[in-house]
Amino acid sequence: MYPVARLLYVYTKVRGYKLISRFLPHKVQDIVPLLHQLECMHASRPPWELIYVTLLWLSLVVLVPFPLQRGTGASILERVERVTRLYVSRSGKERDAASIVLGRLYRRRDTPSVLFTSFLTWSEQQLTETARMSSFLATGTLQTLCEILKNADAPLVQEHYDAIRHVLATFRTLEQGRNGLVIRYIVKLEGRLALHLLSTAIKMRAGVIDANLETHIDTLMQALAYSDSRVRYSAAKGLARISACLPAALRQQIVVALLDMLAEHILPDTMPSAALSSDETFDFQTCEKLRETDLHAVSECTWHGVCLALAEHVRRTCVPSNMYVRVIYWVLTALAFDVRRATGSTGTSVRDASCYVLWSLARARDASSTLGPFAPAIAQYLVVSITLDREVSIRRASSAAFQEWVGRTSCIPHGIDILRKTDFAAVGPLRHAYLDCAPYIATWPVYRGVLLQHMMRVSLTHWDAAIRVLGAEAIGKIVSMDKSAASSIMQHLMARVQKTKDQTLVHGALLALVSLARVDSVLAPEASRAALEVSASMLSLSTQSAAAVLEAACRLVALAALPLQVQHVSDAYRGNVSKLLHMALARPEIAVQDAAVDAIEAWKDDEQVAHAYVRRALDTWTTLNDDMQRAAAKVMGVVPVRPEEQSALLCACLDRQAPFSSKLRVETRCAAAASLARLCVQPTEVVRVLQQGLHDMTTDQRGDVGSWVRLACMDSLGHVFCDWDVDVPALESAWVDMVGMLMERIDAVRVKAGHIVRRVADIHATALPNGESILAVVAEPEELRNAPYAFSVLVPLMSLERYRASLLYTLSRTIGSRSEMALREAGQALVDWALTVPDECVHDILVLLHHRAQAHVRENRVFVPILQTILLLLDWDVHKRKSEDVNRMYVTRARVEGREGVDFWIPGGLLT
Repeated sequence: MYPVARLLYVYTKVRGYKLISRFLPHKVQDIVPLLHQLECMHASRPPWELIYVTLLWLSLVVLVPFPLQRGTGASILERVERVTRLYVSRSGKERDAASIVLGRLYRRRDTPSVLFTSFLTWSEQQLTETARMSSFLATGTLQTLCEILKNADAPLVQEHYDAIRHVLATFRTLEQGRNGLVIRYIVKLEGRLALHLLSTAIKMRAGVIDANLETHIDTLMQALAYSDSRVRYSAAKGLARISACLPAALRQQIVVALLDMLAEHILPDTMPSAALSSDETFDFQTCEKLRETDLHAVSECTWHGVCLALAEHVRRTCVPSNMYVRVIYWVLTALAFDVRRATGSTGTSVRDASCYVLWSLARARDASSTLGPFAPAIAQYLVVSITLDREVSIRRASSAAFQEWVGRTSCIPHGIDILRKTDFAAVGPLRHAYLDCAPYIATWPVYRGVLLQHMMRVSLTHWDAAIRVLGAEAIGKIVSMDKSAASSIMQHLMARVQKTKDQTLVHGALLALVSLARVDSVLAPEASRAALEVSASMLSLSTQSAAAVLEAACRLVALAALPLQVQHVSDAYRGNVSKLLHMALARPEIAVQDAAVDAIEAWKDDEQVAHAYVRRALDTWTTLNDDMQRAAAKVMGVVPVRPEEQSALLCACLDRQAPFSSKLRVETRCAAAASLARLCVQPTEVVRVLQQGLHDMTTDQRGDVGSWVRLACMDSLGHVFCDWDVDVPALESAWVDMVGMLMERIDAVRVKAGHIVRRVADIHATALPNGESILAVVAEPEELRNAPYAFSVLVPLMSLERYRASLLYTLSRTIGSRSEMALREAGQALVDWALTVPDECVHDILVLLHHRAQAHVRENRVFVPILQTILLLLDWDVHKRKSEDVNRMYVTRARVEGREGVDFWIPGGLLT
């Protein structure tokens, strides 16, 4: 039975127990076997899935209209209660099923009330006998009581009302407030007790309200501020159900109390008076002022719970029409709830709940006539959340609410057109929402102002740097539609930079100024002055935010170079630019250095800014630290002050014979390789050192960092061969090594090499050996990302004698890596090719491997992969076709024996 029970449990987990239990047998004759099975299970301790499914089956059978008091000895009713009560204190799913059984059992009209009384007494005793209450027993007891009150008759609840409240008092006495699940069931029970108090129609018609009702409502109101969201949601639903049964005057009192909870801990002087009154006229300015109120002192839990309660009230039409304006004021404020806490912010749950309220409002009865005047304002703020909120869940929730308003009210300006662009999937990617959806919506003036205002006030000052970057780019796109607003926005941003010392605010303002300068180059000179006015003490800090400010300042200075005509600027301005860029070039962050290099390239004709830096770098190269050497290598490629000397220094960075080359960091060698392609000096020497860089095998804790140098040299060689006049012998020699790069283990390196090889082959196909054959293989470079395909088409290129050595050496390095994929795909491709080619090719392969092993016998990074490649060929009996070549390898093996650091099983394989 266990496999069946486990399968049924999976079904209940996916579709819910209510649906699955309908298909279980529910005949009278099933009761006794089920009881017997459960009684036996308690002694044998079967898997919990079997107990759970059996109890679910029993919960369906106890609903059968059959007198369960029949039977010899103990009645069926008593047996069901006794065996089910055993599982109420369990910790697993069997507790849930036991609660369902007991709830349905006690609700039966033929069940004596003494049994329910006995259960309540037993529960209270069990909870108070131990010094510390069992959370599992408490949960099971409350679950059972909630199941009973869910559909119980009013007389049953009235009879045991005091006893149930006494059990609830026991929980409060024993302080079970730490357990969120227990509190949730307490809240559900309080709400259901209140509903039963209101169930008597006679009392309601007479206008008489039970005195205990106020206590239940107060408990639910307090639960709206509980830390667990499940408790808050249960309290919100319970409070709304109660309000739906109350007279209109009492409903309004509850709604007013909910709105007053939102105003707690907010200074009264900072709130508009309309937010606290029942004025029925909606004012956009009042709403905007309330959204700007300082909310740092309020509780996110309270706001979330109140918004959930308001949403449930709106769904049940429990909000009076004269309260709509005040509700909308606070809901739209909650839609902007994003309070900074430490390094992040809180308020996601509040914004989500506010979307739920707006979604409910759109579905309210007579929404078009009642809420029509508020629709434009709600649409504007929803559009802001749809496109500019940081959280994807909020963007999608806002999109759903906007869709309801468009579909049900017909009062949203351009609603259908906006929905086409901002559906559930479109607003998912944050970049697409900011840079595509927001500018599209801003084409309508009714939304443009509120989007720009939010970007200026929130996006540019957001704690997340990615939001500031996207916000600045979006401002540029929107302003490009109407450049008349660019000047006023620029003045506001420059004033923000001058007044504040907050790095976050300065960074956002500078990014926006960069976007404005790109839209209108006339604004760039004036905007660049804001970058130069940033205090040096802020920029010199070693924090990430200071680096971001410095990067943005460099971008702004670069944009100002062309319209300024740098030869006519003042010495003071030029000196400030020089200080800023030199400070940026000394930073370790690569992004900051790249921005500074772009700025220096824009100022490359200026003596003080660019030329002085290059001369100083050439004269003091050996004294510069690693970060400054990397920056200097980048600058030398864009500012040719002393081209021959610069080229010689950069070549020395890649030349293995240079005295300081081995001490340079990988990043510096990459920068040198990239800069050599820009300096049109000494092409033959440049090709020689770049060809050396193709064989860089540097590794560190980051892995194969030499691949960065190989890629940089490969890219530079591609530019050299396409843009310069190079001697044919140098071209052919470097070209052969470039083709060897196609055998690299790393997918991205293979693809990049394929693109470069194809670009060079397109230009020099006739001048290169077998150029057309190589071009045919790399016709689609992106296909080389697939390793099985790549090696299957690349390994046969070793049949070309001119490329055999280069391809073989790279392939051996790939096979010798620790990647299982490389051994499986590259190694198998080599074996398949070696078993099909003529003997002469196999002879050359073995000889090449032997010679390379002899030449690098002291370099494990080269020697060990060669031995692994040889062992792979031996395992597949390739050597039997040329046994005399294998005999040559014994000399190599003799040199290997006794060396430390080389696995002995590899050369040992040569003896097989």
